[in-house]
Amino acid sequence: MKLPKPPLAHTLYMPSDEEVHSGVLGRNLREFNYRFAGEYPQVQMVRFNARDAQGELLGGIRGFVSMFWLRVELLWVAEAARGQGVGSALLTRAEQQGRDMGAVGVVLETFDWQAPGFYRKLGYAKSGRIERWVGEHTLWTMTKRFSA
Repeated sequence: MKLPKPPLAHTLYMPSDEEVHSGVLGRNLREFNYRFAGEYPQVQMVRFNARDAQGELLGGIRGFVSMFWLRVELLWVAEAARGQGVGSALLTRAEQQGRDMGAVGVVLETFDWQAPGFYRKLGYAKSGRIERWVGEHTLWTMTKRFSA
């Protein structure tokens, strides 16, 4: 019978900016993950904005490619520009950059009051949910796998 390990003495602390920026934590996780998932590129950022003819910000998208998936963290379109193709253009461009970086698909989260219908129209499927994330509102996880 294998005996349980005794607790390891340790100290928790806030890392310095230098320690955070060194990337050692991420490298350690990647090295662990490689044993299961094989090697994959480091995280690559995806960022685009849209402006009108006067230079006003109409929207933007932020995300990153990690472990061969594009994860969209934020997609916002100004209320006056919604329904005019800005969001679709931003998402399509981010998807293309994701593909160019080796992504096999996209994953994102959206609340029920935000844009699940918009994403469905663009080929995304609901793949998970957390009900009552905020009040009675559901947070949806949606995915889209790129065709070969």
